[in-house]
Amino acid sequence: MSVAWWSPSGVVRRGARRVLRDSASLADRCAGWLARAAHLPDEPHLVRNAELRDCHRGRVAFVLGPGASLTHLDPAPFQDQIVFMAQGSAALAARGSPLYVALDATATVDRSALGGARTLLPLRGWAGGLPPLPPHCWVFPVDPFEGPNEAWTLEGLVPDWSATQLAIAVAITAGCRPICLLGMDHNELAEPAIGYGARMAAQREVWRKYEALGRRASQQGTQILNATPGGTLDLFPRLADWKILLR
Repeated sequence: MSVAWWSPSGVVRRGARRVLRDSASLADRCAGWLARAAHLPDEPHLVRNAELRDCHRGRVAFVLGPGASLTHLDPAPFQDQIVFMAQGSAALAARGSPLYVALDATATVDRSALGGARTLLPLRGWAGGLPPLPPHCWVFPVDPFEGPNEAWTLEGLVPDWSATQLAIAVAITAGCRPICLLGMDHNELAEPAIGYGARMAAQREVWRKYEALGRRASQQGTQILNATPGGTLDLFPRLADWKILLR
């Protein structure tokens, strides 16, 4: 015998199902929070990341990516600017001692080659205590779980960003206005290679993370501008001449 949805029994049954569903959802969220907490590195290292908040408020930031368009970039105009460079940037060697260098979580790097650069180091698969860090090195544990994490802070788990995206995130947190991108060629899909479908899927994920960074920048009252000549990164407004931002 069926029970009418409007009857007292029907109301009770629907209420019970909702309670069970909400309880399961809350249990899943709690399990996720606990699992994420288990992947956090030592708290003192995360507390240090608070130093980056608003440390360059109101200053223009230049984020230099790994694109070949920077191969012949003259480093002289950047000497007194707030500059973030992604590991592998063609401008890295020419710049000498950039202000910040963002590393890739999957790569190794010779720290001695970075000179006096301030290092942004993502940590993937953290599983133990960290040694004392140099004064100008900050660590960012990568969220090991899939799915968007748009509520990130630099004092907790961060999305699995590329080195360039980590640099943008730190520039946003530092209060930079605006943030100008150079060397973001992103011509991967224009190059003939096997596995085009897989590369398309990976590219969509990269684009999704850029979109989330753009939303966070807007929330923080700043703007991301793309001054890369050419390239396929069409998510941010284009800037024809980045030199108008020099101060």
